[in-house]
Amino acid sequence: MAQRRIEAGHGQVVRLLTGAETGDGVPAVLPVPARMTVAGRVAVGIVLVAASATGLAAIVLLWTEDTPGWWFSALFTVFISLLLVALWLGYGFSIRAARRERVLAGQWSAALPGVSASPGRIARRHLGFSEDGDVTQLELTVSLPDGTMLAAQWYTRQGTPKLMPDRVPEVGAAVRVWRMPVPSPDAPLVVDAVLNAAAAPENGAGRGS
Repeated sequence: MAQRRIEAGHGQVVRLLTGAETGDGVPAVLPVPARMTVAGRVAVGIVLVAASATGLAAIVLLWTEDTPGWWFSALFTVFISLLLVALWLGYGFSIRAARRERVLAGQWSAALPGVSASPGRIARRHLGFSEDGDVTQLELTVSLPDGTMLAAQWYTRQGTPKLMPDRVPEVGAAVRVWRMPVPSPDAPLVVDAVLNAAAAPENGAGRGS
């Protein structure tokens, strides 16, 4: 029977290292993804309020002006309503996620002297790809020597090179897991995994003529 997939929670992060990086030191800061600033959230909120007002005005027009029929008004009323609900739900989720990650980052900083490392191995990996073939989503399931299974998520960061599939650590690769003094399923953690070496260029590639 296939094992149930373990999903990474907020603050459970994969840190990808190159062969030149040792990652010996405990991460001083929990490497959670960058979120919108307060000013950004306010700006997006204003845009959403304006979009909601525009959407409501359009719905009023659908029922007060001439249209091809009631079905037309009903169809676009549902469409506009669902679109606005989806936008507000996404906005709310982003705010809640940022708040949760700030709390976890604070817990990590407070517990930093007691954070310890454990060896582990990749038991499973889940990848998502862009249309160009580079990796945009990576979640690792890791097994510890005592049989504990945990998961962590890698986040893309603006300005970092694209991650190609052949560089993603394979199942069975060794990792280092940094955990809180009192681990729990919802506690923050960091999994250090070493990237596979970049493929060597083909003979003659990149050489001047």
